[in-house]
This record gives sequence, structure tokens and C-alpha cells, in this order.
Amino acid sequence: MNDFDVDGKIHSLINHAITNLNNYDSDDNNDSLSLWRAYTDIEYAILVLKLSYNNVETKRQARYKKSKIKNLTERKIPMKPEDDNHEIKRLKSFLRHLDFRDKKLLLNELRSNRDVLKKLVAKRKSQ
Repeated sequence: MNDFDVDGKIHSLINHAITNLNNYDSDDNNDSLSLWRAYTDIEYAILVLKLSYNNVETKRQARYKKSKIKNLTERKIPMKPEDDNHEIKRLKSFLRHLDFRDKKLLLNELRSNRDVLKKLVAKRKSQ
């Protein structure tokens, strides 16, 4: 796969994840299957990105240290635990505004969003 194909595939997966989050968010459906599908879309995007850019290190990526990436990807917003709809809206916003120029940062952003979705799926499953 060339870079254009990889970016197109990742864009497609992220758009599909956003669609699934919209399905979860709309009409008070709150179907945990939609959350699970969004989670798998993001997980698949991470896999595609990791496999495609495994050994590629650009000058721009090299200047980020792990601590900086961690600070950029951690976005903690104080909220009530029952406020899942706010979290879903925040996730959709982050997914819509991902930066595809820096692959390492993109990978960490996707992982951060995946982890939030994982917590939401587990929470829904326990209810």
C-alpha cells in the first residue's frame, strides 16, 4: 500500500467510527453494538497505521519525545461518570480533527481515543 492508500483507508475507518458514534448518539438509541463497532474501526485504523509506517521515522516525528506526545494526547475533561453523551461528542470532535501529517502523533491520538471507547464499551456491558 502506498501512502495515499493508507491515508484513504484510515480516513474511511475513522469516518465509519464517527458514523457508528452518531448512531449511538442519535435518538437515545445507546446501542452498545454501535460503540463496539466504533471501537473496532479505530483499532483497525491503528493496525493499518502501525503496519504501514512501522519503520518509517521522519524528521518531524523524531522531534517529539514520548512525554510531549503523552501531554498532547491526554485530554482530561472533568465530567460526571454518567455523562457518556458528552464523552461521545468529544470523541467525535477529536476524530474529525486528527492531524494526518505526523504519523506517530496520529497513532497516539488514535490509541487515546480507542482507550476512551474501550472504557465506554466496558461500562455499557456492565450495566
